[in-house]
Amino acid sequence: MYRYRFIFLHIVFCFICNWAICQTYYYQQIKIVKNDVEKSGDNTGQFITFTPNACYDSDKEGYSVNNGVLKYTSRKGNIYSYSGSSYWGKAHYFVSLERDRINIKVADGTVYVYERRSPPKGVNNSSKIRSAKNTLSNSSYPVLIDVSSSSSLLQNSKGASYKKVLCSFCNGSGKNPACDYPPQFTGEVKSYQYCPICKATKEVHSHGVCPSCNGTKYNIVRTY
Repeated sequence: MYRYRFIFLHIVFCFICNWAICQTYYYQQIKIVKNDVEKSGDNTGQFITFTPNACYDSDKEGYSVNNGVLKYTSRKGNIYSYSGSSYWGKAHYFVSLERDRINIKVADGTVYVYERRSPPKGVNNSSKIRSAKNTLSNSSYPVLIDVSSSSSLLQNSKGASYKKVLCSFCNGSGKNPACDYPPQFTGEVKSYQYCPICKATKEVHSHGVCPSCNGTKYNIVRTY
């Protein structure tokens, strides 16, 4: 009885995590623009998962494929902007309000245009992944993983392996690298202090929880 209760609670937990907090969509590359010249995209697809303050390339279930994390930076009109590391290196994701279109601008100015589509039958993972070791097994499924575990290699009951790696977004600090400054008032004397997160002396500020690891300092990636 206890086992069935645990499974039920596990399913509910996964549902809440994936639908109440995160949303995952499939996008197909339809166009590439470089030096103002357009050409057809390669029609490959990426699953992208959105959290309240970040997004990242993932598999169909919302697990990161370890391409990196892009932090939400601003909104201009009906476009949301995200910036951070990606499959292409440093990149900016410009996402439409309805999340039905994404323009990915990379360091050399090239723009990859993606449109939201229904994933093809049998496609469970993103096409563009930095390392083949992060490719996910089609037979694997979401599991609860204790990231506080001292073991760096975890395994579920179906034999799928998971590796605990230091969060590359916060470098293991558990804090958001972006600075949060308090309200400024006219005539107020500015105070400065050394920040161990920024490793520099700046105006007094704080750092929120890392949007990639949620403050745990680690991310869990599947090894196969």
